[in-house]
Amino acid sequence: MKEKTILDINKVFFERKLEGLNAEKEKDLELKKYVYNDRVTLETDGETAKLSGGEYLIEFEKFNDLHQLFQMANFKPNKSREYRRTIYTLNNCKLYIESWPLIPTMVKVIAPSNDELEEIFKLLNMANKTTTYNINNIYEEIYGIEVSEIDNLRF
Repeated sequence: MKEKTILDINKVFFERKLEGLNAEKEKDLELKKYVYNDRVTLETDGETAKLSGGEYLIEFEKFNDLHQLFQMANFKPNKSREYRRTIYTLNNCKLYIESWPLIPTMVKVIAPSNDELEEIFKLLNMANKTTTYNINNIYEEIYGIEVSEIDNLRF
């Protein structure tokens, strides 16, 4: 699988463009991740919840219930991350429109091959706005935000 990210998009305009290309919208998600004692992670994609630590992983149905239980036990996360994701499919490719705190909305495109990836960028007419950076690099190298120093990255 090959991937690139399109930086700084207008979500409403971009979704209209995808609809005009007959892309299929799959779902909207709100992702949250809380880290406790730098070892235990509670996260959700808005549909399922996972609790992990070391080599253990437990899946749950109700993230909010588990999060409230942690609060009742006075467990406080030392780090948290939130972002929003809308998923589309176009020509065997996945497009993830992502909104993260403090930076402009972006689109991650994942394709089976480089040729298919480049074809999507031609369809979208956006090849000049792409990067292969991961989210931490985008924060730090493009927007100058030391994300590793931010404990609570939330909306």
